[in-house]
Amino acid sequence: MPDGDASKSGAGNRIFGIDLGTSNSCVALWAKGNVEIVCNLQGERTTPSVIAVGDDGKVTVGVPARRQAVMNPKSTFSEVKRLVGLRFSSPQVTAARELLPYTICPATNGDAWAAIGNNTFSPVELQAYVLEELAISCSQFVGREAKRVVITMPAFSDETQRQAVRDAAHCWPYRGAHPE
Repeated sequence: MPDGDASKSGAGNRIFGIDLGTSNSCVALWAKGNVEIVCNLQGERTTPSVIAVGDDGKVTVGVPARRQAVMNPKSTFSEVKRLVGLRFSSPQVTAARELLPYTICPATNGDAWAAIGNNTFSPVELQAYVLEELAISCSQFVGREAKRVVITMPAFSDETQRQAVRDAAHCWPYRGAHPE
């Protein structure tokens, strides 16, 4: 955490940058001509883009979710970004189904979704959980709600994938997020 109140002044006007990664995600804040990496709740500079769903339905994200993957891989989602905007029948999803330990199933519209038993999750919903975890880190870093973020996207992302990240951003508390 930054020292003193100087880093927290004007926090509502600051813009956070989020790199919503396939394996890990990172948050940074540009302030006073410097970039400050925002540590997550575990004090780490990157957050694993991993989502776990417990038997009780509780969702955990990041390091705790990655730890659960060892004991319960079928209830732990990783590399969800690879499914965004893809049809279940696509070659990329076919390849992912062979590599990933969790179930990938077709949604009613033919998109690829993840499943645990009878519960299905869209890639957008799962990415929203990661964004929410990052939002908590942002707010804790500045000591109040962080209202503005920019979410990066790879240059090769197509419009369907960009829209999916916009949709995920609208699922989390900071509705003003704009993927770039």
